[in-house]
Amino acid sequence: MRILIQCGDHFENQIRIKTLVEELLCFGYEPYVLVYSSHCGRLLLNSGAKIIALNDYVSKIDISTPLLNKEIDYGIKYADIVEFEQLRRPMIMWPGQIKKTLLSVKKHYTAIKKIIKKYNPKFIFIWNGYTGYVANILRIYVNRFNIPAAYMERGILKDSLFVDNNGVNGASSLSNLSPEYFDMIDLSKEDHAYIKKIFSPKKIKNIENIKKIFFPLQVQYDTNIVMYSQFSSMREAFLKIYNKLNDNGVKFLLRPHPEEEKNICLNIPMYKNVTVTSDKTLREWLEWSDAVVTINSTVGMEAIIAGRPVIAMGNSIYSSAGLTFKLNDEIKIFDSNKIYQRLIKYFKYLLENNILIANKENNCDVIKKCMNLLIKNKTYNYNKERLQIKPLMFDGIDFADVYLDIPLNTCIDTTYRDHKKPIDIAWIKKIVSQNTGISNYTIRSVDHFNKSSNFSVKVVSESLNIKKDFNYDMTIDIYGNIIQ
Repeated sequence: MRILIQCGDHFENQIRIKTLVEELLCFGYEPYVLVYSSHCGRLLLNSGAKIIALNDYVSKIDISTPLLNKEIDYGIKYADIVEFEQLRRPMIMWPGQIKKTLLSVKKHYTAIKKIIKKYNPKFIFIWNGYTGYVANILRIYVNRFNIPAAYMERGILKDSLFVDNNGVNGASSLSNLSPEYFDMIDLSKEDHAYIKKIFSPKKIKNIENIKKIFFPLQVQYDTNIVMYSQFSSMREAFLKIYNKLNDNGVKFLLRPHPEEEKNICLNIPMYKNVTVTSDKTLREWLEWSDAVVTINSTVGMEAIIAGRPVIAMGNSIYSSAGLTFKLNDEIKIFDSNKIYQRLIKYFKYLLENNILIANKENNCDVIKKCMNLLIKNKTYNYNKERLQIKPLMFDGIDFADVYLDIPLNTCIDTTYRDHKKPIDIAWIKKIVSQNTGISNYTIRSVDHFNKSSNFSVKVVSESLNIKKDFNYDMTIDIYGNIIQ
């Protein structure tokens, strides 16, 4: 049975989706991963997935008289597809851009329809559902034609994946669950120990005088803000926070989001007790703070785990669970033990229903809950080796020659906001070390290749067409994926 997974080209997405691919293979499904460029997806290919490149199905289409209210397919209008995307990118509906927008929508819709008709997936995993034309088209298509589906987003742990049948962030099933719901969950000593091991949560301390407030800024045009909050800008949100919490001796620390677009003007008022800085790490500022205020960022959950009282002003996967406070709440006195126990139960629910973590035993339960009836009669065959290619660790070898077969201006696509990151020596060392365990090496161009007794690694561009070069002991691409 074929399962379609929307991934895109960003390497971070591929890393997170890798766990989903491996779990689907354990159930005997055929995962087909939808990337955009035909050269992407080797990590997932190595893990046992089939790769579909969207661009292979996109063709030139002429729209002579584009109309927003015209149907692009039976029961689906152009306006339906751009309705939420224009909230994130208002410029797509500017008068001079509308025709180009509708042309792009038509091209992507036609391509996706061809793919679905050709591969006939029985279930579709959609990234977010509201970010980009592909996600919007897939969300609308599965609803219109009754195809079972679930939605994905970054999980709260490194490389983890959040999945939910309703949606992500403020649209997820968790956004409506009450504190009382989580209080009723049974929790064993084994559950408690397991959750503490994975998340390392701390109890929230009662602080009599809150003097240091941390407000981590979010991406202003992210779906979290435009769809699941009351605010139109970080300035608007901060002014509300400042007017409510400013008092004698209170300091506010604002940290710009690392993925915010560089041309966005935050326009934060520079009061004497307000600091806006990108210095230091998120963890350092959490430790500095007496309390954290967020709209609906995952940083809010990180702050809860770190034992800080959190004020949440928007809808999220944790804001209705009784783990946070409202801006008007008195947060000097609260039942720390009750919130802590609720947090542990919240994590138990998350592990059983919504979060996939590489090589964790609860992944099987999450897939079963997510795919429900489709998976009733499926047998789960867990195999540690499975199909993915394992990194090779070479005992007794302490030196390697690394040869680069890539242009000097090569960039990597890490996230949707950081998709043109230049490769540097530190990155080369990282991908070589993670595959070999070797920490000492020289780095040269392939033009200076010299076969010696040293272990040799060739680093090549990202392409599914590149084959292993047998003149070298190992061939890897710029993301560290092994080339067979």
